Amino acid sequence: IEKAILDILRAGIYYRKPKNKGFMSWYKKQLEELRGSEDPEIH
Repeated sequence: IEKAILDILRAGIYYRKPKNKGFMSWYKKQLEELRGSEDPEIH
């Protein structure tokens, strides 16, 4: 799942999506939650 989120963020950068708008910020938030979770099996 983490790899998929990173691929989406890279695609957003490639297509010059604004980093602070909903699309990019939502995925960045999901990635932070995924990396911060104590149990990686949840995600």
